Amino acid sequence: TAFTNVEVTDPSGIPFVLTNAEGGKEYVMEANETGVAVFHFLLDGNYTLGIDPGEGYMAAETDIPLSSGQDLTYNMSLTRVSVVDGYVYDSTGGGRAKAPFAQVQFHPMDSQDEGTVVIADASGHYSVQLVNGTYGAYARFNAGSGVRAGLAAVELMPDEHKSQDIFLSPTAEVNGTILKVKNRIVDDNRSVTVRFVDEATGAAAESQTN
Repeated sequence: TAFTNVEVTDPSGIPFVLTNAEGGKEYVMEANETGVAVFHFLLDGNYTLGIDPGEGYMAAETDIPLSSGQDLTYNMSLTRVSVVDGYVYDSTGGGRAKAPFAQVQFHPMDSQDEGTVVIADASGHYSVQLVNGTYGAYARFNAGSGVRAGLAAVELMPDEHKSQDIFLSPTAEVNGTILKVKNRIVDDNRSVTVRFVDEATGAAAESQTN
């Protein structure tokens, strides 16, 4: 048998789920008043430890390989998040049609991180959990007559649940030729990534030369 001790430093009562990767068996334990959850007498194997603390925190998981006789301690910190949800609308021609399965990307304004992407449901509704901060939201929808896109700026405060609808408009296509990169001629066989960034929202779109 193996023994594993799992520890967190956040509120008590958080449920931990330890899942055996081979057999799929789940072991559930709640953290005590000091934020500690302990799993005893586990068989050897590969496990996944997950925590789903509910609204206000980001879910997390980690892989745990167990060998006989081990005594392992894992520290998992919970990250507070805010919730953003809303609808994506196609406002072409002054309309307000919902955009089913539109792609919505939230890009942090103070980071080069690619951000978080979610897909709206069949009614055009989306929901996402994000850490606090300021984001540029970029939505994209492939309509029958072309691509629609929209931008919005979202500022999230701690423990906030914000509603943010995004309205789409027809897009324009930009074409051109890159002749030089840092004073070097770009040959026909080299691929170059072109990045367009909206200064107001931080949302970005990329394309590669062919």
